This record gives sequence, C-alpha cells and structure tokens, in this order.
Amino acid sequence: MRDMAIFKQKVLLIFLGLTAALFMSSFILSFFELSGSSYPIILHFEPFRGVDLIGNMTDFWSIWASGFIFAILNTWLAEILFYRERFLSYLFIAANVLISVLILIISGVIIGAN
Repeated sequence: MRDMAIFKQKVLLIFLGLTAALFMSSFILSFFELSGSSYPIILHFEPFRGVDLIGNMTDFWSIWASGFIFAILNTWLAEILFYRERFLSYLFIAANVLISVLILIISGVIIGAN
C-alpha cells in the first residue's frame, strides 16, 4: 500500500485541514439551523422573479453531500496523481477549498432565505 503522500506535504495538509474545517462549520450551521424545519425550504430565488425552486431537507442535504463527495473525489485524485503530476495534486486540493467555501456560502444563503 502507498504511503499517502499528500498528508506529508505541509501546504496540502493545511489546505485539507481548511477544507475539513469549512465543511464541518457548514454542516454544524446547517444542522442546527434547519434541523427542526418541516416546511418547504427555498433553494433558489431571484430578486426580480422571486422564488423559483423549493425543496425539502433531503434536497438540501443532497446538495451538501454532492459537494462533500466531490471534495473526497478530488482528494483521491490528488493522491493518485501526486507522483506523476504534482501540479494537478495542488490544483485538486485547492479546488477542495473552493468547493467547501461555496458549500458554506450556499448553506448560509439557504439558511438566510428561510
């Protein structure tokens, strides 16, 4: 078995830790703010046309889980490509930070709209 090289690089480890912290904060924020809601959730709205997408908790958590799965896939690809193309590993891990920031923003906007 390989030695998990991306966890030995300091920059990649910092980015992975930041990604994990952002995902945890969005999960905790979403869990505590939306856990008791049984009414439909506004998932998308426009300022001029109003609400155009309403869903339930399953739809919200599937959005969150898809971002999380995409980050796990990026981490796996970064590990595979670390010794072949190190630049792509850094790119994939940096994309994880962007994905986690976007999920945090999406969670905050959905919580704010509801």
